[in-house]
Amino acid sequence: MASITSRSTTPPSVSTSSAVLSTSTILTSVNSTKDSDPKTDDSQTIRFTKVQDLFNRIDRTSGDSLTVTNVSPSHFTEIQREREERENQGRRYRFRDYDSNSRILIITITTDLHEQLHKLPYDEFLGQIRDMGLKDSWKNISNTTLPGQQGQSGKEGDSASGPRSQRTGKGAWPTLVIEAGQSITITQNATTNPISYNVTRGALILSFRLLFLRDPGPAEGDLVFGVQELQQYAERIWAEV
Repeated sequence: MASITSRSTTPPSVSTSSAVLSTSTILTSVNSTKDSDPKTDDSQTIRFTKVQDLFNRIDRTSGDSLTVTNVSPSHFTEIQREREERENQGRRYRFRDYDSNSRILIITITTDLHEQLHKLPYDEFLGQIRDMGLKDSWKNISNTTLPGQQGQSGKEGDSASGPRSQRTGKGAWPTLVIEAGQSITITQNATTNPISYNVTRGALILSFRLLFLRDPGPAEGDLVFGVQELQQYAERIWAEV
């Protein structure tokens, strides 16, 4: 599943335009089935106790997401500091979302399939802005941590970017964020030969104005992911499952 969200405010509390991709199947489960392994833990929600215990659980988790409750702002600061010390060690992961009010931290544990889910649509997006001659006008923010209000919250998208002229300086919020998510559904029908893919909500259209924070000029316009492109995207993802 790959969520694509356009944003125009800094920092946004509510996205002004969003569109999401997810994949599902009629006969085939996207989740792989594995034999039980005592060294792994499939539980997706845990209560925070100690920083060391959290990182031990991350190393044991077999899935690609972990929700952690009871994380105070001071705990979140400790967790961030520990991650910096562990950089380039062990498993790759991102702090997808932390909310200080609910004290919930959502951790994305990256896998090869997870990376494909957001990199494929982002590569297509870059190709379209390159065709408009805007490659040098676009800034890749990647998965930089973006602080929320009063520094007590934070988000990390899988792929984040924005217009270079409007999104300069440390902590600049992106206008495009791609994450694992769900909304527009592409369904695999394994009963047909060859296997077919159905897009339930049609083409995905990203507003040029929300992305570049200006009106489009000559040869510029909204970025469109057509139904056929979405079907090809789904086919490539299922090949990795």
